[in-house]
Amino acid sequence: MTHEEFVTNIITRISFIVDSASIEQIRMSIYSELSGKEIVEKETLPSTGPVDNEKLIRRFLATKNIEGCSKGTLSAYGFGIRKFAEFLDGFDLKDVTTDMIRMYLGNIASKNQNSYADTIRRYLNSFYQWAENEDIIFKNPCKKIKHIKCEKK
Repeated sequence: MTHEEFVTNIITRISFIVDSASIEQIRMSIYSELSGKEIVEKETLPSTGPVDNEKLIRRFLATKNIEGCSKGTLSAYGFGIRKFAEFLDGFDLKDVTTDMIRMYLGNIASKNQNSYADTIRRYLNSFYQWAENEDIIFKNPCKKIKHIKCEKK
Protein backbone atom coordinates (compact mmCIF):
# COMPACT_ATOMS: atom_id res chain seq x y z
CA MET A 1 0.00 0.00 0.00
CA THR A 2 1.36 3.41 -0.91
CA HIS A 3 1.42 6.38 1.43
CA GLU A 4 -1.23 8.05 -0.71
CA GLU A 5 -3.57 5.05 -0.45
CA PHE A 6 -3.01 4.86 3.29
CA VAL A 7 -3.75 8.54 3.84
CA THR A 8 -6.76 8.47 1.52
CA ASN A 9 -8.24 5.53 3.44
CA ILE A 10 -7.88 7.35 6.75
CA ILE A 11 -9.26 10.63 5.41
CA THR A 12 -12.24 8.83 3.88
CA ARG A 13 -13.06 7.20 7.23
CA ILE A 14 -12.94 10.44 9.23
CA SER A 15 -14.36 12.84 6.65
CA PHE A 16 -17.90 12.67 8.04
CA ILE A 17 -16.88 13.74 11.55
CA VAL A 18 -14.17 16.32 10.85
CA ASP A 19 -14.49 19.68 9.05
CA SER A 20 -12.56 20.23 5.81
CA ALA A 21 -10.02 22.64 7.35
CA SER A 22 -9.12 20.05 9.99
CA ILE A 23 -8.91 17.32 7.38
CA GLU A 24 -6.11 19.14 5.59
CA GLN A 25 -4.20 19.57 8.85
CA ILE A 26 -4.69 15.88 9.62
CA ARG A 27 -3.59 14.91 6.10
CA MET A 28 -0.38 16.93 6.44
CA SER A 29 0.30 15.49 9.92
CA ILE A 30 -0.10 11.95 8.63
CA TYR A 31 2.26 12.59 5.72
CA SER A 32 4.75 14.13 8.13
CA GLU A 33 4.60 11.06 10.40
CA LEU A 34 4.95 8.71 7.41
CA SER A 35 7.97 10.54 6.04
CA GLY A 36 10.86 8.13 5.76
CA LYS A 37 8.73 5.18 6.80
CA GLU A 38 7.62 2.23 4.74
CA ILE A 39 4.12 0.78 4.90
CA VAL A 40 4.26 -2.99 4.94
CA GLU A 41 1.14 -5.12 4.64
CA LYS A 42 0.57 -7.26 7.71
CA GLU A 43 1.04 -10.93 7.09
CA THR A 44 -1.73 -13.03 8.55
CA LEU A 45 -2.41 -16.69 8.81
CA PRO A 46 -4.55 -18.08 6.03
CA SER A 47 -8.19 -17.45 6.70
CA THR A 48 -10.39 -20.37 7.59
CA GLY A 49 -13.04 -18.77 5.43
CA PRO A 50 -14.44 -15.44 4.36
CA VAL A 51 -15.48 -12.86 6.93
CA ASP A 52 -18.92 -14.00 7.95
CA ASN A 53 -20.45 -11.23 9.99
CA GLU A 54 -23.95 -12.45 9.16
CA LYS A 55 -23.30 -15.86 10.71
CA LEU A 56 -22.04 -14.18 13.89
CA ILE A 57 -25.10 -11.90 14.00
CA ARG A 58 -27.43 -14.90 13.57
CA ARG A 59 -25.68 -16.70 16.46
CA PHE A 60 -26.14 -13.63 18.67
CA LEU A 61 -29.83 -13.32 17.73
CA ALA A 62 -30.39 -17.03 18.37
CA THR A 63 -28.94 -16.58 21.86
CA LYS A 64 -31.15 -13.55 22.50
CA ASN A 65 -34.16 -15.52 21.26
CA ILE A 66 -33.39 -18.34 23.72
CA GLU A 67 -33.07 -15.71 26.46
CA GLY A 68 -36.64 -14.64 25.72
CA CYS A 69 -36.30 -11.44 23.71
CA SER A 70 -39.41 -10.54 21.70
CA LYS A 71 -39.47 -10.71 17.91
CA GLY A 72 -39.52 -6.90 17.82
CA THR A 73 -36.43 -6.68 20.00
CA LEU A 74 -34.64 -9.31 17.92
CA SER A 75 -35.53 -7.41 14.76
CA ALA A 76 -34.22 -4.14 16.23
CA TYR A 77 -30.98 -5.78 17.38
CA GLY A 78 -30.51 -7.41 13.98
CA PHE A 79 -31.18 -4.18 12.09
CA GLY A 80 -28.85 -2.09 14.27
CA ILE A 81 -25.95 -4.54 14.20
CA ARG A 82 -26.31 -5.21 10.45
CA LYS A 83 -26.22 -1.46 9.74
CA PHE A 84 -22.99 -1.27 11.73
CA ALA A 85 -21.56 -4.22 9.78
CA GLU A 86 -22.57 -2.45 6.56
CA PHE A 87 -20.74 0.68 7.74
CA LEU A 88 -17.63 -1.46 8.29
CA ASP A 89 -17.74 -2.40 4.61
CA GLY A 90 -16.53 -5.99 4.90
CA PHE A 91 -14.42 -5.52 8.02
CA ASP A 92 -14.72 -8.41 10.46
CA LEU A 93 -16.97 -7.61 13.44
CA LYS A 94 -14.55 -9.59 15.63
CA ASP A 95 -11.73 -7.10 14.88
CA VAL A 96 -13.61 -3.88 15.63
CA THR A 97 -11.99 -1.28 17.88
CA THR A 98 -13.53 1.17 20.33
CA ASP A 99 -12.60 4.04 18.01
CA MET A 100 -14.45 2.44 15.10
CA ILE A 101 -17.59 2.23 17.22
CA ARG A 102 -17.13 5.84 18.36
CA MET A 103 -16.81 6.99 14.75
CA TYR A 104 -19.98 5.12 13.82
CA LEU A 105 -21.93 6.50 16.78
CA GLY A 106 -20.66 10.01 15.99
CA ASN A 107 -21.93 9.59 12.46
CA ILE A 108 -25.34 8.45 13.72
CA ALA A 109 -25.55 11.23 16.32
CA SER A 110 -24.81 13.86 13.67
CA LYS A 111 -27.81 12.69 11.62
CA ASN A 112 -30.25 11.59 14.35
CA GLN A 113 -31.24 12.30 17.91
CA ASN A 114 -28.82 11.27 20.64
CA SER A 115 -31.40 8.85 22.00
CA TYR A 116 -31.19 6.83 18.77
CA ALA A 117 -27.38 6.83 18.87
CA ASP A 118 -27.53 5.61 22.47
CA THR A 119 -29.95 2.84 21.48
CA ILE A 120 -27.47 1.67 18.83
CA ARG A 121 -24.68 1.87 21.44
CA ARG A 122 -26.71 -0.42 23.71
CA TYR A 123 -27.32 -2.91 20.85
CA LEU A 124 -23.61 -3.00 20.00
CA ASN A 125 -22.65 -3.28 23.67
CA SER A 126 -25.00 -6.25 24.09
CA PHE A 127 -23.59 -7.89 20.95
CA TYR A 128 -19.97 -7.43 21.99
CA GLN A 129 -20.64 -8.45 25.60
CA TRP A 130 -22.15 -11.68 24.24
CA ALA A 131 -19.13 -12.17 21.94
CA GLU A 132 -16.77 -11.68 24.91
CA ASN A 133 -18.75 -14.10 27.08
CA GLU A 134 -18.67 -16.68 24.27
CA ASP A 135 -14.88 -16.26 23.90
CA ILE A 136 -15.33 -15.03 20.32
CA ILE A 137 -13.44 -11.84 21.17
CA PHE A 138 -11.01 -11.10 23.97
CA LYS A 139 -12.49 -7.78 25.12
CA ASN A 140 -15.72 -5.87 24.50
CA PRO A 141 -14.71 -2.78 22.45
CA CYS A 142 -17.95 -1.05 23.46
CA LYS A 143 -17.22 -1.26 27.18
CA LYS A 144 -15.37 2.08 27.32
CA ILE A 145 -18.17 3.98 25.57
CA LYS A 146 -20.38 5.70 28.10
CA HIS A 147 -24.09 6.39 27.89
CA ILE A 148 -24.86 9.09 25.31
CA LYS A 149 -26.67 11.94 27.03
CA CYS A 150 -30.06 12.88 25.62
CA GLU A 151 -32.04 16.07 25.97
CA LYS A 152 -34.90 15.77 28.44
CA LYS A 153 -38.40 16.50 27.23
